[in-house]
Amino acid sequence: YPQIESDIPDEVLEGTLGIDFIPANIRETSFGKKYLSKYPDTSFVELNYAVTGYEMIKYTTRALESCGPNENECIIQSLKNVNNYGSVLGSPGFTERVLQVENKVYSYKDGEWSLAE
Repeated sequence: YPQIESDIPDEVLEGTLGIDFIPANIRETSFGKKYLSKYPDTSFVELNYAVTGYEMIKYTTRALESCGPNENECIIQSLKNVNNYGSVLGSPGFTERVLQVENKVYSYKDGEWSLAE
């Protein structure tokens, strides 16, 4: 949350909770490293949007692999059942039409974010 940290004083942030599904170490993942090597001036927020967009492309591509052009019913059914598609967020896929991602709760204490206990 670098933008939040620069815009809001520590004393106001103290005790604040934040929830995120993007891994805190996204910069160190293979996706993060590759993306940042190509776009080194990318902000934290831009990287989060990039990884979210890439994730959407990955599972949409997987769904479309088994369908022909304009086979809308096939596409809808395939999107409901996408699993094991090489997620960059660590998602196994969909359950009952909901993408399964791990949400983590962070707490701001003593000038830094850490996983809330």
